[in-house]
Amino acid sequence: MKLIQSVLVPLATLLIVLPGLLLNAEENQNADDKKAAARAKVFPQLDKDHNGSLSPEEFRASPNFKDNPERASKAFSRLDKDGNGALSQEEFVAGIPKKNQGNNSTKSPPGEVSPGNE
Repeated sequence: MKLIQSVLVPLATLLIVLPGLLLNAEENQNADDKKAAARAKVFPQLDKDHNGSLSPEEFRASPNFKDNPERASKAFSRLDKDGNGALSQEEFVAGIPKKNQGNNSTKSPPGEVSPGNE
């Protein structure tokens, strides 16, 4: 009897909890998709010379960073994955790292890197 309980109780718990976990994962993915779409819309507005990439100057001129150039420089360096000194649209859209999700999440307007992750 104890063997059955030791197997059935954890199994029942898993069956109760699993659907909620899957739903949360789907909601997080939808939120990520919306953030990426918002950043994709902002990119052309920041790309003043229309060359398909953001220079450090264009990035710092963003309303989210214009008053804090040091923060902008740190964020730019973190986002510039290939190190070429410019942000491609892909680098910019991928911007906000996954670790910002959950209880430590800080919501950022489109085009802004969440505080503490520059």
